[in-house]
Amino acid sequence: MSRILSLTKVLLKTSTDASLQSLSFRKKSKDTSGKKILRIIGFAFLGLYLSFIAFIFIDGLLSQYAPIQQEGAVLFLIYMVLTFYLLMFSVLIIPSIFYFSKDIDSLIVLPLKPWEILISKFLATLASLYVTISFIVLPLFISLLIRVHPSFLSMVIYWISVILLPIIPLSIALIVIVILMAFIPFFKNKNIYTYLTMVFSLGIAFVFMSIGNSMSAGADGLDTLMTALQQGNNSLMNSLNTFIPTVKWLSDAIIFIDFKSLIYAILFATVLPCAVLFAIQNLYFNAVVGIDEQSSKKKSLTSSELKRENKQNKRYVSIMKYDWMTIKRTPTFMMNYLVMYIIMPVMMLFPIITKGGFSEMFAVQDEIVEMVAVIPPLRLAITVTVVGFLASIVLGSMSSISSTAISREGQSILSFKSMPFNLLELIHAKIILGSITTLILPTIIGILAVIYLKLNPLYFVLFGLAAILGALAINTIEISMDVFFPKLDWENEVQAVKQNFVAAIIPLSVIMITFITIGLSFVIDINTVLIIYTGILIIIASIAYQIIKKAGIKKLNEKIESL
Repeated sequence: MSRILSLTKVLLKTSTDASLQSLSFRKKSKDTSGKKILRIIGFAFLGLYLSFIAFIFIDGLLSQYAPIQQEGAVLFLIYMVLTFYLLMFSVLIIPSIFYFSKDIDSLIVLPLKPWEILISKFLATLASLYVTISFIVLPLFISLLIRVHPSFLSMVIYWISVILLPIIPLSIALIVIVILMAFIPFFKNKNIYTYLTMVFSLGIAFVFMSIGNSMSAGADGLDTLMTALQQGNNSLMNSLNTFIPTVKWLSDAIIFIDFKSLIYAILFATVLPCAVLFAIQNLYFNAVVGIDEQSSKKKSLTSSELKRENKQNKRYVSIMKYDWMTIKRTPTFMMNYLVMYIIMPVMMLFPIITKGGFSEMFAVQDEIVEMVAVIPPLRLAITVTVVGFLASIVLGSMSSISSTAISREGQSILSFKSMPFNLLELIHAKIILGSITTLILPTIIGILAVIYLKLNPLYFVLFGLAAILGALAINTIEISMDVFFPKLDWENEVQAVKQNFVAAIIPLSVIMITFITIGLSFVIDINTVLIIYTGILIIIASIAYQIIKKAGIKKLNEKIESL
C-alpha cells in the first residue's frame, strides 16, 4: 500500500493535467517564494469566483424548493448532473494520465506490479476529479446548511458521498477508453484524440443546451421537472439512475439518513472499480507500451510548389504565418484559442432555431427598423461605434490567443534572438494575429445587424473601424501581461495555456467591469457610461503599449536570457 501511495504522489507532481498540477505548488528552481504565493492566491481567487457562481445557482434552487420539502429532489438533480459532468470530464483526462503522460516506460522497469501502477493512476485521476468538483460540493454544502439545516450525521454522510460520487463515472469512463485504445489504433494519436474529445465536449454542451431549452419552454418548466423527479416520472433521469444507481442511494442517505442506501453505495463504489481494474489490466498494458503520440508523413514537392514554399514574405506576414501554423498544429492551442468562436454563435443561434425565433424576429423586423429610424443620426453613429468597440473587447477577452502569445513559444523563443527582426516586431505580429481572430465574430454580427436593421452601409464602416480599434486595444492589453509575466519553462502545451493565471486576469476583469457598468447604468445614462468605459480602455491600451516599448522588451530579453 505504501508503494501505491508513493507512486500516486509522484504522479500528482509530474502529471500534465492542469487540475492535478493545481494540487501541487512545488517550487521550481527559478520560482521565488513571491511567485509561489501569488500563484496560490491566484488559484484561490479563481476557486472562490467559481464557487460563488455555483452557490448563487444552488442556493436559488434550495431556497425555492426546500420550504416545500423537495430538497431531496434538488440534491438528486445536482448529483445526477454532477455525475454526468464527471463522466464527461473523465473521458477527457484519462488519456493524459493513463496514456500520454510518457511515464509508462519508466514505471514498468521499476519493482512495481502492474496492478499497483493501475491503482496509482486511478487514484491520481480520482484526485483530479475531486479538484474539479470542489467548486460545486463546497457551495452545495454551505447552501444545505443555510436552507435545510441538516443534522451532524447528515453532514458526515454528505462528505462520504462526495468521496464516493466520482468513483463510478471514472470506472465507467476508464473501461470505455481502454477498449477504444486497445481496438481502435488511431485513438492512440494524441492530436487526433484531442480533436475528437473537443467535438465530443461540444456535442455534450449542445445536448445540455437542448435540455435547458426544453425545460424553459414554459414558465413552470423547472417546477414540472422537480415534480417529475419526486414522482419518478422523468424517463431520462430514471434511465441515468438505472445506469448509475449510486446517485439515488447517496441522495437518499443524506436526506433520510438511510444507512442501507449508504452501504449499497459504498459496496458498489468498491466492487466496480476493483472489477474494472482487474478486467482491463492486460488490455491496458498491451496498448500503452510503446504508444506513438505523433505521426508524420513526408510529402514530395514539385518544383513550382517548392518555389512557392520558399517565397519570401514580409516580416510581419512571415511571423504571423509561422504563429498560425503553430496554433493549427497544436490541438491544445486550437481548442483554447478558437473553440469559443464556435460556441458563441451556436449559443446565440441554438435557442432561436429550436424555438422558432427566426419567424418572430422577422415578424417584428419592421417595427424595430422604425424604432431605429427615429434615432438621430449622430446618436446612432455614436452608439454603433461604441457597440463595435465593446464587441471586440468582450469577444477578445474570451480568447487567450494574445494573453499567452509569448508563453506558447516556450523554450523555442530563444531562436528568435538569432532572427533578423527584433522582439517588438514579434509582438506587433502577434497583436495583429490576435486582432484578426478577434474580429471574426464582430464582423459577422455587424453585417447581419446592418442587413436586419436596414441601415446605411456607412454604419457598418463605423462599426468595423471601431471593432478594429477594440481588437487592437484588447490584444495589446492582453499581450502586455504576457510580456512581463511569460510562462516559458513549460513541459507541455497545457501548462502554457491553462496553468498561466495571467491569461485569466483579463476575462475576469472584463466580467467585473461589465457588472460595474450595469450598476452605474441605473444612476447614469447608459450611453455616457459606455463612452467613458470605451475611453478608459483606449487609454489603458495606449499606456500598455508604451510600457511594452519602454520596459517590456527589456524585461522579456532578461527572461529569455535566463532560460
